[in-house]
Amino acid sequence: MMAAAFSAFTVEAFLNHLGSKRLPEWNRIEWQLGPKDKLRLIKKKLALSIDLRRRPFSTFPTMLRVRNALAHGRTVAAVSMRSAGDLGDWPEPEWKQLCRADLVARMVEDAEKIVREISELSGSRRNPFGSMGSGWSVGG
Repeated sequence: MMAAAFSAFTVEAFLNHLGSKRLPEWNRIEWQLGPKDKLRLIKKKLALSIDLRRRPFSTFPTMLRVRNALAHGRTVAAVSMRSAGDLGDWPEPEWKQLCRADLVARMVEDAEKIVREISELSGSRRNPFGSMGSGWSVGG
C-alpha cells in the first residue's frame, strides 16, 4: 500500500521539481493542477515526446487511484444478506484490490521509469535519483 502511494508521490514530486525549474509560471499555478494535469502541462510546454497511453506512463493513473483512495478515504456501502455477525463477502475497497504485489511492483518500476524518461527527455544529464551529497542543519 505504501509503495503504491509513494510511487505516485515520487512522480508528482519530480514533476513539481522540474516544473519549478523549467516553467516560470509553475509556482503560481501548481496548486491548481492535479498530478495528471501537471504531467500533461510539462509534456506540452517542454515538447516531450512521450505517449501517455503506454507504459510506464499508462500506470500513473493507477498510482493516483491508490494515492487518492488513501488520502481521501470514503465509506464503502455494502448490502449483505448475511447475518450481522458474519463478516464474509464484504466488498474490498479499490485501493486494496490495486495493492496486489504484482501491481505494486509495476507501479514502483514504472514510477522510476517515468522520472528517468522525463528527466532525460527534458535535457538533464544527471541521475534524478542520485544523491546531491549529504548535509545537516542546526535547529534553533
